[in-house]
Amino acid sequence: MIAMLVILSLLTLVVTFGLGFIIDMLTPWWTSLVLYAALVVYVLIRTSGALRPFDWTLVIIGAVGATASGLVIRTLRRRGFRMFG
Repeated sequence: MIAMLVILSLLTLVVTFGLGFIIDMLTPWWTSLVLYAALVVYVLIRTSGALRPFDWTLVIIGAVGATASGLVIRTLRRRGFRMFG
């Protein structure tokens, strides 16, 4: 069970960072954070907030990935790298 949590956490981090990076290249750097928060609210409404600790771990790891992608894009833009947006 621990191995599955580690693998899913790493996959969640990579996927949310990658998608957030692409979204943030095309839009302002905070867009992925807003979209991820909307997705979490939608899931909480659909499940009536009945998430287990395993699920909350993945939600938190996903938030870290979305936040990291926004910070990386913002840092790259401040240092002079031009993206699409």
